[in-house]
Amino acid sequence: MEDDDPMPKLRLAAAGDQEALRTLMERYRKPLSRMVERRMDRQLQVRVDASDVVQDSYLEAWKHLQDYLDNPVLPFPVWLRQIVMQQSVASYRTHVVAQKRSAHRETSLNRSGSASDESQILADRLAGPAESPSFAAMREERRAILAEVLDGMEPDEREILTLRHFDGLNSVESAEFLGITPAASSKRYIRAIKRLQGLLHDRKVSGDLSLD
Repeated sequence: MEDDDPMPKLRLAAAGDQEALRTLMERYRKPLSRMVERRMDRQLQVRVDASDVVQDSYLEAWKHLQDYLDNPVLPFPVWLRQIVMQQSVASYRTHVVAQKRSAHRETSLNRSGSASDESQILADRLAGPAESPSFAAMREERRAILAEVLDGMEPDEREILTLRHFDGLNSVESAEFLGITPAASSKRYIRAIKRLQGLLHDRKVSGDLSLD
């Protein structure tokens, strides 16, 4: 089987089995902590530890677990990751914005974890650097199209691309987070890249993606 299905443990956890929940959450703790660390503003890093954000996210996930089980539209790791993103923003607002109001800073760090926000972030990474001022406008147009295309892809496609190209995880680490084998992780990544390139070709967007 490609996936180690988390649903049985989730149902046990919802029924009150704390050990099932702890075992499941430990699977994701390390990659989620790394994801938070990569996104944390320097002002937040001195006030909050990434593990605290993840722990708060687990408490939030626990409160809404039955709602998720009633309507599991997203794969569980994707749903959990969105909650962590939301908690990261909440921590920033509590510990930084409340002390020093700054519209610019709040906007730049307001990564709520929604598909649209994450598509924008990933598009900015894949669009590559603006090599010169003369290419800046072309790069911005390319980034905007990338964001729109990414937003129309499936959640698991965006997820593997984000894990690989924003969080910097390799195929083994991505597999660990997603609960699948490294081979399945690699196949999912290749499929996502090919689909993205095909969609960009349809939009007549030329040039290589920034995949380093």
